[in-house]
Amino acid sequence: MKHIDINQLFLQTRFRSESSDFPAEFWLVTAYNPNGIDFSDELNRAADFRLFQELDKHGQKPIRITGVSPDELHSEVGWGAIIDETAALKLGRQFQQLAVFHFLPARIDLVDCRDATRITLGARADRILSQEAPI
Repeated sequence: MKHIDINQLFLQTRFRSESSDFPAEFWLVTAYNPNGIDFSDELNRAADFRLFQELDKHGQKPIRITGVSPDELHSEVGWGAIIDETAALKLGRQFQQLAVFHFLPARIDLVDCRDATRITLGARADRILSQEAPI
């Protein structure tokens, strides 16, 4: 059964980062706005720091990546890491996220944290904001 009934904006997300040194494949997880509910900046930053610590404690060198709405009025920071699907979904669930993003060499997928249902968002190059370094 298909469960991705999340906000349509997820399906339109674009990405930007200050870094241009990205692996061919990695996962993007955020800790902001658990269960799709807007939280205060203070709570979001605290959760983000806990997510960073969790990745760091397992030997990851997380890369800061920001997901941005098409109109760029909403953005949400997250961490890119070279982890497997099981770990990405576990972190997504731990931080009460609806979905995580899987960056593959040629495309980006949105993966539902509840059941791992996957939707291909499109070509990776098409989802990167042009004014930033390519991911």
